[in-house]
Amino acid sequence: MPQLVFEISFVRVKMKMKLTSKHKNMKSINPIICIALLALLLFAGKSQAQDVMLRSQNGDKSLNVKEASRNVFDPVRVISQTGRNKNAGPKVADNNQAWKLYEDFESVTFPPAGWYVNGGLTVWQQANTSANGIGNYSASYDNGDCYYFSNTISSAFFSPTVAGDKLIFDVAYAPNGDSLNYYYDDLDIYYYDSVSSSYIFLTQISGDSLKSAPPSYPPFLPDSTQWKTISVDLPVNATGILLQAIENCGNLLYVDNVRVGTEDPPPVLFEDFS
Repeated sequence: MPQLVFEISFVRVKMKMKLTSKHKNMKSINPIICIALLALLLFAGKSQAQDVMLRSQNGDKSLNVKEASRNVFDPVRVISQTGRNKNAGPKVADNNQAWKLYEDFESVTFPPAGWYVNGGLTVWQQANTSANGIGNYSASYDNGDCYYFSNTISSAFFSPTVAGDKLIFDVAYAPNGDSLNYYYDDLDIYYYDSVSSSYIFLTQISGDSLKSAPPSYPPFLPDSTQWKTISVDLPVNATGILLQAIENCGNLLYVDNVRVGTEDPPPVLFEDFS
């Protein structure tokens, strides 16, 4: 009988030792599993970070659209670079004056070569009217749709500006309403800085400054006399222009004959009194 008790006790001790050994092995496995899981998480995080970096370097147009809309009233007002191709080189207007950029939107294709328009429900488009009745087309944006998100148009790239260069363009705009009750839209202007490789806010043209015709209810269609010219000083090293309509659910805005450079001074009249 004592021998049987001893054998049973021995078996119990042996089984306990096996279970204890197995338990220890499980404990030794757990750190290995944890390390493997941690390595997988780190690899996945690194891959995601690389993907974000690549998308940032290559330019994400949808992100730029959101940034442009969200930063309308931000004091910094910087829009990331878009993925457009450079189209540098002087352009020659009808008066044979060389400009760094000259666009009259008379091309069959819109936007013109090198230009970029953000897609959406309301976008910049070609209009069947031209500044001062010269030509057939211009670029227009319908502020009355109040869409807000696809309200930018950017130019082709051009050679860097120097001191004295200006952005000059013709505009036609009428506030929405009548002579007693009316409201305006605005226009923000950005320039592409070749040093920082980003679009930087330059100025805002208020609706009152854009106005070239009396208030009217949409859609506003200008005649040949309802245009005005706006001139804005540009900093050095600007190589692109971006226009952003600031919508107040107002009226159509028309832009034409966009040019960058230095205007030739008017000819000096000479009279020989000999």
